[in-house]
Amino acid sequence: SKYISDYYTNEFNFIQYNSSLSKNKIFLERNQKIIRESIKELDTELTTTKINFDILHSGSTSVLLFLVEETLICSNIGDSQCYLFNCSNEDLWTFESLAKIHKPSNEEEKKRIIESGGEVHPYFDEDGIYDGPDRVYAKNQNYPGLSLSRSIGDLDGKDVGVISDPDIIVKKIDDNSKFIVLGSDGLFDVIKPYDISRIVRSHFNKGDIDGACKRLLNKAIQIWKKNKEERDDITIIVIFLSKPNILLGEEKNNLLNKINVDDNEDGRNNSSNQNPLVLRLD
Repeated sequence: SKYISDYYTNEFNFIQYNSSLSKNKIFLERNQKIIRESIKELDTELTTTKINFDILHSGSTSVLLFLVEETLICSNIGDSQCYLFNCSNEDLWTFESLAKIHKPSNEEEKKRIIESGGEVHPYFDEDGIYDGPDRVYAKNQNYPGLSLSRSIGDLDGKDVGVISDPDIIVKKIDDNSKFIVLGSDGLFDVIKPYDISRIVRSHFNKGDIDGACKRLLNKAIQIWKKNKEERDDITIIVIFLSKPNILLGEEKNNLLNKINVDDNEDGRNNSSNQNPLVLRLD
């Protein structure tokens, strides 16, 4: 995921904060095309470049968000998620997903996998007892066993219909748009959007983005410890939105926060609050 994050940072310098462009249909279509082409090039690069990690049996999801004036462009691969949280003048809070989730249980995804020679079923043990969610397998084999149907890397899934094509959603924001939360399944598998909204709102009202990140992380860790034998990786990005026009210039840095958390469980802050963008626990 670090490799992919660095690639995105270096690759996507084409977005311009220009209000006239962000409202232009051709501009948006061109950027979507560039996103798709760049991700395809990234997936190819991973297979052709000498790298020091395994991509035969490992890969990464990807949720990529661009904020261009009042326009959001969200590109998603896999089962990481992105939600926009809104509040009307009547103090009515709502949320909406900006990322289409790619699971093998989805009929369209399952159809592609089966047509590619793969199988979709839960993991089953030596006694033939099924356990857990649907996964992607090569026919009559016990690999790759992926619980998602699209990813970057995961070469052993490419021959059975696992692809890296993103779904892209474009959304306009307004004064009712208050904050955005992006995260891996380590967050969204254990905390639902309604509860995420409730947790972040109390910190949003105080302008406390650090507190919002840490509270989400600690809550997710707590639930994983209580209900699961193992813990999935937890990656969280929280973005506070004030008004659409505040996303320009230096002021936008005040709306983003970065906390990198290594392999510890105490939510320790290992970075400066001045740097955007991500909180991560492997």
